[in-house]
Amino acid sequence: MNTPLVAFGDLHLRANPPEMRIDDYIETQERKLRWCFEQIPKNSIVAFPGDIYNSSREPYWIIELFIAILNSRRDLWYLFVPGQHDQRYHQLDLHNTPIKLTQTAIRNSSLLDAEGLLLRGLNFIGRAYGDKIPKPLPESKKTQILVAHKMLVKDEDLYPGQNAILTKTFMRLYPYDLILSGDNHQRFVERTGGRLLVNMGSFMRMKSDQRKHKPAIAIIDIDNELKLNIVEIPCTPAKEVFASKEVSAKKLVRTIGKDFIYGIKEDEKKGVTFIDRLHKKLKKEDSRVQSVIDNCLQQVKGE
Repeated sequence: MNTPLVAFGDLHLRANPPEMRIDDYIETQERKLRWCFEQIPKNSIVAFPGDIYNSSREPYWIIELFIAILNSRRDLWYLFVPGQHDQRYHQLDLHNTPIKLTQTAIRNSSLLDAEGLLLRGLNFIGRAYGDKIPKPLPESKKTQILVAHKMLVKDEDLYPGQNAILTKTFMRLYPYDLILSGDNHQRFVERTGGRLLVNMGSFMRMKSDQRKHKPAIAIIDIDNELKLNIVEIPCTPAKEVFASKEVSAKKLVRTIGKDFIYGIKEDEKKGVTFIDRLHKKLKKEDSRVQSVIDNCLQQVKGE
């Protein structure tokens, strides 16, 4: 393999774990990243098709951690395109964003755009979220690769009325030799006419409906007819990392909290106390929620 190309999915690196995860999500995130970098062949080109960070406001320490992991492999070259979660207010201007800081801190890296990048005899084109999708260069003899943050679907829309573009349609409209896409958190591959499209899905299982999702990275041999090797990332069984029955109680508590806050100022005008309003609200809610809040109040009184 003379030119290994490695494709990640949407990383969504974050400092705050998703509410559905009950494991040490931060530790799991780092461990999986480090494991993946141990699998990457020497002198690879590594592509990240957007949503590297879960938010443009992630704290410095999560950015620093990712930069340190990238810098641990000086033999690699990194390619980035921004997804909507990497952007501020979904704007293409990347000033003061984690993805721009990350790319600037890594010497052997590039932030791809429609202008393209010629790297090791390969022509890379980038498409950020919200940007136009460039066409391949006409009559180019070089292998043309598109790295795009674009919602594509393999067979059908993810939800009624989505109206997403099918992979086969996209490959017909944009006949690149290789397309590495992000945004869709499902994992799928499409081949047609000797060309290849790879969408690795989300790097982490962030929601309970991803219990069957198997995060992975793709290692592609550019010099061997785009030979594809999918390397699945070791994962703890879903039942050990996702919340189950207690989730409904969490959602109820959150809903109660929002309604409760809205009513506090009005209560002050009427002389109603905090405890009066709380007990009134609890009468309408699930018994599990009542139990949790009653226990909290007893502890406060005890202090």
